[in-house]
Amino acid sequence: MSMVRAITLWVLLLMPAAALAVPPWVAEKPQAWQVKNSKFELSLKGGGSMFFHGQKSIKANARLEVGYLLNEDTSIGLEGLGMVTGNNDYQLLAGYLVLRAYMINEDSLRVWLKSGLGGGPGPPTLNMDGKTRHDVAGLVQLGVGLSYAPWNHRVAFGVELIEENLSMVSLLATLGVRL
Repeated sequence: MSMVRAITLWVLLLMPAAALAVPPWVAEKPQAWQVKNSKFELSLKGGGSMFFHGQKSIKANARLEVGYLLNEDTSIGLEGLGMVTGNNDYQLLAGYLVLRAYMINEDSLRVWLKSGLGGGPGPPTLNMDGKTRHDVAGLVQLGVGLSYAPWNHRVAFGVELIEENLSMVSLLATLGVRL
């Protein structure tokens, strides 16, 4: 058998068999930037809110959300909301338990529907009559969101539209970090 035939036979027959014998953790090491196994996400959000009752001006608010990916289509998390204004009728500090249902959940693009239940001091503007104040009020939110991670799939930029208690709508810019 010539040397060329022996090398060709070795390459064609023995190399694939040797590759199968190598344990997967040795054969393929994940890169540090890959986030396939990323389960947590921390999101900082900021934007404006408009109340349906009372003044029709836009009030600034900030939110922080920590989420955990339960499966490919669903995540659960906690969200804190703060809206501090000069008018006590519009000040709001609240916490939510949120659930996201992903319509698209890819490495670089996510689109979701969101719902949340929570509570906090209830300013009059969150009530249907626009006048009643509660020490602690139950809060409900429904929303839709979109985020895009253009470079390394770990840092995502996005937007969320949220309606709360049929009394307030918020448009927020988001910055998320997948951990």
